[in-house]
Amino acid sequence: TDLKTYIGGGPTEAIQADMEDLGTTNANRYVSPEVAHFHPGVAKMWCLWQADATIDNDYGVTDITDNGAGNWTVNTDVDWSGANAQAYSVNMRTDSVGSTDGTIGQVASFALNAVQVIVFDYADGTLTDAAKMTVIGFGDFA
Repeated sequence: TDLKTYIGGGPTEAIQADMEDLGTTNANRYVSPEVAHFHPGVAKMWCLWQADATIDNDYGVTDITDNGAGNWTVNTDVDWSGANAQAYSVNMRTDSVGSTDGTIGQVASFALNAVQVIVFDYADGTLTDAAKMTVIGFGDFA
């Protein structure tokens, strides 16, 4: 006999649908570590990589595709719920290299299991790589 049966009920473990239900009728649910990653406020993926495509640290990322100077595709290991900005939000950050003015990164396109990011040189607006690039994504799994 488990504890819930012994005490005559009690809270039950939340599932993904409970985590996404904001008008909640699920007040008697608890969030286990196994389902906490479904919460919208938890990052679903992140990656820190170098200009030579070496991944320093990542979560939820399978690999990085170098599409040419300043153009990268970050491939995720799970599908998002949709291939557009409504499905998830991605933030990009760069550390400058080779430019006195630095670089800036931005999201170029979304896919179900990837996000394309590009990096610009502040000084002349050309695509360039940065010494380190970081991307982090929040959203909803399929």
